[in-house]
Amino acid sequence: PLDENPVLGFLLDFVRGGAVSYTHCQASVENLNVFKSAKLKKLIVHLRDPRQCLVSNYLRMHAENDWAYYRTYYNDIPLEYDHLNMSEQIDWHIDNVYQNYWINWILDWLKAAEDTLNNLDVKFVTYESFMKDPIVFYREIGQFFNCDWSDFSKNDLLVKEPEPKTEVLGQIDFWRQKLSKSQIKRVQDLTPENLLVKFKWQR
Repeated sequence: PLDENPVLGFLLDFVRGGAVSYTHCQASVENLNVFKSAKLKKLIVHLRDPRQCLVSNYLRMHAENDWAYYRTYYNDIPLEYDHLNMSEQIDWHIDNVYQNYWINWILDWLKAAEDTLNNLDVKFVTYESFMKDPIVFYREIGQFFNCDWSDFSKNDLLVKEPEPKTEVLGQIDFWRQKLSKSQIKRVQDLTPENLLVKFKWQR
């Protein structure tokens, strides 16, 4: 039964309504079948420039400066990882995380949204559009769910400080400052042009 599986139980609660998943839920066959079984019709997928995700996630991991904490993110981190300098550690993330965890995650959701067999109306929203105009961002979400949020204002927004804090502080292209020239070239090469165009992420 779904309720006896912690992961599927969470997904079941999610599709019952009134819930938001803040994890990187995969567009897997298993998850999509749960959505289908629950007759979920509409879904919002929130995205961020994967190049910035790479850097933000790296800094978030290391904010705790704890060996075990690192491995709550990726359990295949090699033992020698802790002895690498920051640039070498980021190299490891580019080689082992970027494509599979950030790029493919987006591509899988795009594919799931286009597959009519899933019977899902998916709206993709981006962190960058939120930063540009949060009021428009939320009003468009309301419109997607047939809610009239035309009177939504900045007074309705709740601002929560990240914990632990990192040096990114909400910047949308901090990766350009943090990565070396060679690292920038590698992530650029790994980032499909169609994603950049579709979500208006600058090359």
